[in-house]
Parts: sequence; C-alpha cells; structure tokens
Amino acid sequence: MSTPIPFVGPAYTNDSLNINCQRCLNWYPEVDDSNSKSSLSLKPRPGLKPFATLDGGGSIRALYNASNDRFFGVCGNTLSEIYSNGTSISRGTITSTTGIVKMTDNGFQLILVDGSNGKGYILNFSDDSFAEITDLGYPGGTHVAFIDQYFISNKPNTQSYQWSDLADGTSWPGLNIASSEGSPDYLTSLIALNGELWLFGPQSYEIHYNTGLSHGTFARIQGSNHGVGNIAPYSLAKSDTNIFWIGGDDGGWGRVYTNEGYQPRVISTHAIEQAIQRYSKIDDAIGYSYQKLGHDFYQISFPTPSVTWVYDATTSLWHEESWTNSNNISYMARGIVQDFAFGEVFVGDWRSSSVFEVDSDTYTDDGDLIHRERTSPHIWNNLDRSFYGSFQLDVESGIGLVSGQGEDPQIMLQISNDGGHTWGSERWRSAGKLGEYRKRVKWNRLGSSRDRIFRIKCTDPVKWIVLGAYLEVE
Repeated sequence: MSTPIPFVGPAYTNDSLNINCQRCLNWYPEVDDSNSKSSLSLKPRPGLKPFATLDGGGSIRALYNASNDRFFGVCGNTLSEIYSNGTSISRGTITSTTGIVKMTDNGFQLILVDGSNGKGYILNFSDDSFAEITDLGYPGGTHVAFIDQYFISNKPNTQSYQWSDLADGTSWPGLNIASSEGSPDYLTSLIALNGELWLFGPQSYEIHYNTGLSHGTFARIQGSNHGVGNIAPYSLAKSDTNIFWIGGDDGGWGRVYTNEGYQPRVISTHAIEQAIQRYSKIDDAIGYSYQKLGHDFYQISFPTPSVTWVYDATTSLWHEESWTNSNNISYMARGIVQDFAFGEVFVGDWRSSSVFEVDSDTYTDDGDLIHRERTSPHIWNNLDRSFYGSFQLDVESGIGLVSGQGEDPQIMLQISNDGGHTWGSERWRSAGKLGEYRKRVKWNRLGSSRDRIFRIKCTDPVKWIVLGAYLEVE
C-alpha cells in the first residue's frame, strides 16, 4: 500500500547534509487551499520571454517605470525609453558603463543616480532634454528616493543625506541636509516607503520624515533607530508594504531582514544564513521585489558566487533560482534589475542588453532550458532497514508539447542512501505526452535503506507541477 511522504517543500540545505539537504531549484512552493488535493505543491518559476534590446552595449543596469507610465532602462552608458511594443529610443548617455543605477521621478523630471562615479542626471519629461546635474550642492550619492516633491540622496562616506529644491532635481541647496545620527556608521543606502525615509548604514538604520516646514526639513522619527544595518547596499528593495535587505550588526552579518512596522524581523532560515555567510563576498548582492500570480517575491543575487535566492513573502518559504547556459554551466538568475510596466513584470539581463518579460507561460530562459530540481527531506523509520517497493511522483501529467523537445517530457529520479553525500544512477520516466492525463510516474524495485533521500530533476520546457510523492514500503 502506498503512503504519502513529506516530499514537497522549500529549500533547506543544512551545513550538515545528514541533518537536512532539501533543495528547491527553479520551483517555488505554493500553499494550497485546505480542500485541495495537496496542501503544498511546487510551481515552476516563470521563464524569461524576450521583450526589448537596448542601445549602449554591456548589460542592463536599471529599469524604471515612471509615474507618467513612461518606461526607462539603462544599458551600458545609455538611457533608453522603452515602448510597449518592445522598441526603444536613446534619451541620453552617461559617462560610466557598469554598476547599478538608481532612478526615480517627480512627475516632471526623471533623476538618474550613478553610484559608480557619483554623478547624477536629469531627464525633463516636457522636452526630453537630458543633462548632468552640475549644482555644486549635489551629494554624489549611490541611492535616490522621492518624497513630497523632493529628491533625496545620500552623501557617500558621511552620515548625511541631502534633498533637492522643491520639484527641481537640478538644484541642491547646501542647507537641505540632515544626518542619520542614531549610530556612528556612514549612510550607505536609503529608500522611501509610505512617505517615510529609511536610512541604512552597515550596522544600523533609522527612519526620517518630512516635518512640513516651509523650506523642507527632514527629521528622525523618535524610537526608529535600530542596531541592524544593511551590509549590501543594493540588496535594499521594497514591496508595497515592506522593505527587504541583507543585514549586519555588532554581532555579525549575513541574515536577511524585513520590517514589521519600524522593527527589524529576520526572514532567513539557518540554512540560508549558513549559505550566505560562507560566500567569499556578499556586499555586492543585488535585490528586488515583485509580485506574480499572488506571490510577493524578494529576489537576491550574489554576483561573486553567482547564486540567486528567493524569499516568498506570501508563504514565508525560500527557493533557489538559476540560469543554465548551453554548456550546462549554472549561474545566478539572468534578471538583475526589475520593474513593472505595461501590466507585466520585466527584468534586465546582467549578461546582455536584453530586457525580458517574466512570463509564467514561458518555460525557458530566452530559449535556454530551465533546470529544475527537488531534493526531499530524509525518509527513515527509526533507522530500521526499510524495503521500498515503489516511489510514485504525483505530477500534472499529459503536459507534452505538440513537437520538439518536451513532446514526451521526461523526469529523472536519483536516490541517496548515505544522507545526500552520494547519489545512485539516473532513472528516467515519462510524465505523459500531450493529453495523457492519466499517466503514472512511478519507479519500482528500489531496494532498501535505513535512511533515504529522493531527488528529481527535469529540463523539458513544459508546465512542471509537483503535488507530492508516495512510497510502497515493505
């Protein structure tokens, strides 16, 4: 008789595989309604559908959908406007070619802040003129925010930030300056949420607001200073209601946080923290947040180890994402910057001048196969030897394509009997050609073990959905 096993779940690979070695790669767990067949299923993460190719050479450094629904991207040294049909036009050039760029607007002007060299630029929406900010008061920051018709930017290597004249990003009066003084660390990043300004150093943050005085004055909200900072300035991102970042404090670094009101809340698991804290470099991490099919995702990519982790704020579960090239070498996810425009989620490519639509009905990354993997928790019975008659995977079957790769989609099973340290031979099964909805995905005569782990992999470009797994144990 078959019995269900705890197969579907998030990523959780402990630094000791004998404790836990769960992997969830290019699938995300979805918590289903109580009346559903499965309480937890695996959905395929969306693929990347080509949308636009921008001028400027190099890679995409920023995407921004302005308040007037004009969509912009920075590729190499060129700012381009992107239209709904995927065409684009250059709106100006900047002096650098690499590094993350930040943009925002006030309804009349778009400001572009280039953290790689401290320069800022303004695009006037009225006539599309584009020029560098030459005001000597401009702070040369790495981040920019917009609150109450003021542009706000940090002043590098200080505790200070400055704001522009009202509704004018070309003018930065010397008196429009304030400091984050709750802690002595320098201000390295900032972001606006719900009309309030969140200011981060490596070991602390505090929140300021516009006091409403006639010349514009910002001040700290009492009690908003906390001893948790942001050690990766470009990991800072926000959803409609929350901020996300990679934190550090006096005791260490490498946890992932969100806010609960003004309070910091850890959202990383021990397994995620163990992974992050072993990377040789994490302060170059880049993050963004987006919503797709009812899920709020915070995605963090680490360029040095070339790894991407994703936190689902809807389920509080983590998964891993990757891109695999034609030589079967895996890297971090292609999308490095993101924004929402024309009713769709778009990402910019870290390796080319391409802008992609994040599309749930696309099952490749711009034509490259998506390698999906799920590794189960340990399956054991008080370490007594168990004999396995069969393993059956509950998947959405009959998903084959009309022709080509995926016409008869295949899924592979491997078994580990030593805690996930080594794996047995690959055993492939069909998930059903198009319309074979009753196809069973089952492996028989699987031997015995005192502690077993099951791993599945698939690459065919089809709609892979996993509902669970069942074992016949003798």
